[in-house]
Amino acid sequence: MKADGTGRRPYRRSASDSLGLAKELEATRQVRLHALRAEIEHGATSGPGISGDQVFANARKCIAGIAAGATNS
Repeated sequence: MKADGTGRRPYRRSASDSLGLAKELEATRQVRLHALRAEIEHGATSGPGISGDQVFANARKCIAGIAAGATNS
């Protein structure tokens, strides 16, 4: 029997722990992937979109407003 009282070699326990962690991480990844796909589907079916040019124009306007507020302090 090994010093840890398990009768198993320590590396087997480490491999088992690592495998369990890998399975847990994969399960978490699958849940997150499913949620992301649901969000994409929701966005794709939620109504008309706006063009990329409009998105960037809105972002630039917002950034300019923030920058103007920072310089007027």
